[in-house]
Amino acid sequence: MLRLTASLDLYGNPTLRRRLERLGEVPVEVARELAKQTAVVLTREAKANLQFQSARTLGRRSGNLITHTRAFARDTPNGATVELYTLFYGRVNARGMEIEAKNVPYLVFRIGNRFFRKRSVIIPARDWDRLAIERTRAQIPRLTRQAVTARMRIAP
Repeated sequence: MLRLTASLDLYGNPTLRRRLERLGEVPVEVARELAKQTAVVLTREAKANLQFQSARTLGRRSGNLITHTRAFARDTPNGATVELYTLFYGRVNARGMEIEAKNVPYLVFRIGNRFFRKRSVIIPARDWDRLAIERTRAQIPRLTRQAVTARMRIAP
């Protein structure tokens, strides 16, 4: 499985660390809540990108790539981490790759009613994962407000 990691470390900056330590455990709890919400949004965005591109370029037949693509939030001592997991061919489709025949001289595949034989094929890169991460990052301020509001129990 492919693992893309985005980390949210609240204590990396010494000045920020001193200010946050006055609040006790609240910033770490907010970061963990933010990571959980971010994982949900990242999963939704990644699956939406795969569904959008599948009809034209990914040639999805079984839906396994969409089914097995998920983001998870993991707690760390200073905050949380969000990781996007997908199948190996999700990485191939995201980064691009040259595929060569392993045990036979040619790859054989069908397009329409015609069969083709090639020694290798180049899969072009499709940035479905990076686009999902960028769209999720754009929602971080809104998710942060929600996490702080939920933690502080203040009505929005």
